Amino acid sequence: MIEQATSCSVLKPIPVRDSTVINYHFIDSINWIDSTVLVPIYKEYYRDYTDMLDTLNLETSLAAAKAYLDTTNKKLAGEIKNKDTSIPYQIKWKEKIVYRDSLVYKEKEIPVPYEMPVKFVPKFYKFCLIWFIVSVLGLAAFIYIKFFL
Repeated sequence: MIEQATSCSVLKPIPVRDSTVINYHFIDSINWIDSTVLVPIYKEYYRDYTDMLDTLNLETSLAAAKAYLDTTNKKLAGEIKNKDTSIPYQIKWKEKIVYRDSLVYKEKEIPVPYEMPVKFVPKFYKFCLIWFIVSVLGLAAFIYIKFFL
């Protein structure tokens, strides 16, 4: 298809440009972290002893234990309790997906074929031009002979 601008001048073609859009799709980073988180608990070890009729009390930062000898039932009895404290451990959790899109426009010029108008003069016009020139020269010769000779 030829696209042309119309005006009072020579007919000129308008260059048609074809733009190609290339879409680059990058996945920047994906970090997956398992939902099961293992929290390390630091170990504490205490060892103590007492006499047979005394109560043994042991305590750590997370639990308290108590052991004693029940002489009436002839049994060793004890109990351990966890304290109402939380474990001070910072968990870093990160899930991140970043998409980065970029558009690149590449323009390329497409040559549009068009026909150059050829000046065509019919043979009849050439004959009329020659006839007019001969008639004007004949009239000029007739006037020259009539008035100047």
